[in-house]
Amino acid sequence: MPAPLIDGDRGFVGVDLRTDPSLLGPTIAAEAKNKVFVKGIAETRKGVYTATWANQVGVTFPITFPAVFDAPTGWRNVYHTIWFRDPNRRNYILIASDKGVYRVSPSGQIRIRTPEAIDEACYMVQVFDVVLLFRGTLKQPWKWDGDPENDFEPITEIDNSDAKYSASGTLPIPNATRAIEYQNRLWVPREDELHVSDIFDYSRYDPIYSQFYIGEGTADDIVALSPYGDRSMVIFKGSSIHLLSNLYGDYATNARLDEITRERGCASPDTVVNTGEDLWFLSYDGVYTIRQVLENKLTGSSQPVSEAIQPYIDRINWSLKERFKATYHDNKYFLSVALDGSSVCDTLLVYDFLNHKWAGYWTSGFFDIGYLVRYPVSGKTRLFAINATGVSDKEGALMMLDEGFSDEVLGEEAQISDLLLTRGYTYGEAGHKRFKRAEVQISTWNPTFSIEAIRDGVNESDTLVSNETKDRTKYYLANRDDYDTTNTNDDHGQPYREDYSVPLTGNLFLGDNGINFDAHQTATEPYVLRGSGEYLQLRITNTQGRCSVRKTTLRAMSIEQQVRRKV
Repeated sequence: MPAPLIDGDRGFVGVDLRTDPSLLGPTIAAEAKNKVFVKGIAETRKGVYTATWANQVGVTFPITFPAVFDAPTGWRNVYHTIWFRDPNRRNYILIASDKGVYRVSPSGQIRIRTPEAIDEACYMVQVFDVVLLFRGTLKQPWKWDGDPENDFEPITEIDNSDAKYSASGTLPIPNATRAIEYQNRLWVPREDELHVSDIFDYSRYDPIYSQFYIGEGTADDIVALSPYGDRSMVIFKGSSIHLLSNLYGDYATNARLDEITRERGCASPDTVVNTGEDLWFLSYDGVYTIRQVLENKLTGSSQPVSEAIQPYIDRINWSLKERFKATYHDNKYFLSVALDGSSVCDTLLVYDFLNHKWAGYWTSGFFDIGYLVRYPVSGKTRLFAINATGVSDKEGALMMLDEGFSDEVLGEEAQISDLLLTRGYTYGEAGHKRFKRAEVQISTWNPTFSIEAIRDGVNESDTLVSNETKDRTKYYLANRDDYDTTNTNDDHGQPYREDYSVPLTGNLFLGDNGINFDAHQTATEPYVLRGSGEYLQLRITNTQGRCSVRKTTLRAMSIEQQVRRKV
């Protein structure tokens, strides 16, 4: 009897949506939703959670009775948020919303008063121990000294006739939509001009020696700034990129301005991220790195680092580009976007630097991501997303990512729905095969999973299992009594049980042996395959709990082998 053809994956590290599924190599999936790839395992991402300390406690308006006045509510319309460290090295999240500016931490919330209400986009930046709040080109920026007893106040503009400044010819820093701090100076872009403050003085700049004109005569304005290395600043415009280098000593003498490229620019200001040794940013044709752009200047060609997820890039709703955000956290690049006709930024594109692959995308019915902010909690830096507007009573919700096994936002819980679509298994040879058998090894925790076999023909697919669950009271061994979910027998860790999830309702006995609330059961699920084709994919979905895909093994017979056998 001819030996069967065997194919499969011993693990998974990322996705590639652009390459034909039959041409993908081992460990590369064709698509992933709400997955993380850890040590070769395609795990369900963890949940998002709104801690009470990170949100307001009260009641939403209009009030409906009976009202619960101690339920957490969001910050409503949020206009900016940053991680702030005060002069005593204590860490806080600052939230600027239509309710005011709040200093938030697990130790409490304090409102910092402002000269007037905030009703439109603003931008906060910490310079030394001071927080500056920019409000656009028509409004004067404010400052706050970090003391919760003090208010935000307008930055004092010193008259040019003042003897201290008349000789030097410095001017007050201009009104602007944003600014950054670098080399103990404030860098303020405005249209195609870049104003750099005096050292250790954020309030004034020299219009002769510390004002740069970037790409004069072009129609695009400065979109974003980002330090690059120790002595350079990358200046992103809408359709070009520039490099201001040799930033040491006297800028007027040493600084050098070069145009890097006019082939592309930055599409959204808050998508520029420093990843340690490089800068990543979103352009209109994909995500690029500044290293790619610099190399392209020499080689004449460059592909975006997002090439593997180009189908997602092609679906981006660019009308919301000003709301896109990105950050680097936990060895990952997170980019929030809106896809297709979505009116909210409910999609996070995720790149994993450890695997050097895209991990697909994360999404949630609670997402309307307005900002991403990193903040230390209990000694570990966590990633938070804060909603903008559009998600009913979840507006302004400050959500901690990577927490728990479900999405729980402002008292409402939703299960995480995930997907893994494997590569097209060709069994290492061309030609038609008759598919015989599949084995899928999964680790689960209270799952509801389905598996579909998809052949390369039009709409050719079979459901191998639909909405399969695991019983936490049953064992794979026939001679075992059912497990008592109260754990009264102190045997939660007894091997060979179908599922080790713990219902957090009713009585629960911890016992001397304890309970591992995160324990996942691993099993290899066998399925019979039908039909024939050039290749076959497995689509594995889960709508409850967690379902981690560890490996797949498939068997088939070539049509030629079967013909020979019949002859």
